[in-house]
Amino acid sequence: MIILLKKFMSVTIIIYSVIPSTTFAQGTMSKAANWLINQAIVDGCEGRGGKFDSSGIFTADLDGDGRKDLIISHIALSCNGMPINSNMCGASICSSDVYLRRGVKGRVKLYH
Repeated sequence: MIILLKKFMSVTIIIYSVIPSTTFAQGTMSKAANWLINQAIVDGCEGRGGKFDSSGIFTADLDGDGRKDLIISHIALSCNGMPINSNMCGASICSSDVYLRRGVKGRVKLYH
């Protein structure tokens, strides 16, 4: 799997992962991950509401620490009303956010 991440205009990161990822399934994410997903919907749809297709949310151990990290791809976000696409999408590419899980069990933080 190749995930193209474009967080800043001048920085492009490509992650090559041979570790199979888990796609998003309702009710399987932590409270922190659900909050981040809901915040991505608010930001991407400018408060109009919307939902992610299951292909836009991934968990995988990206940094080898044994914890599942979170990837949110705005290409799979459908917004209510017009425009239907996330405002995090440009003419040819949509942004993706990567959150690395940190902390000890019971006190987990996700870093962006």
